[in-house]
Amino acid sequence: MTDTHVLINEVSRDAEPSRAIAFLRWAASVLVYWHERRAQYMTIRELRKLNNRTLKDIGLNRSEINSVAFTSGRDRTGRFSVQSKTLR
Repeated sequence: MTDTHVLINEVSRDAEPSRAIAFLRWAASVLVYWHERRAQYMTIRELRKLNNRTLKDIGLNRSEINSVAFTSGRDRTGRFSVQSKTLR
């Protein structure tokens, strides 16, 4: 049993069930946040290893690496991508 499991068991035994559930939700959100941040920093580290020519081939400038890593799902100008609609 890991330290996290021991802590969760102690909290759930000593606290009200609603407080234990709230703690578990908070702990899960912290873990999700940590994993997302770790993935972002790993992306930055890998992109920084590439030379300028390779970055240009994939459509990036070295100054855009942090922006790309931290703004997933959006374009590099900070606006959400919008699909064009055709009018009939």
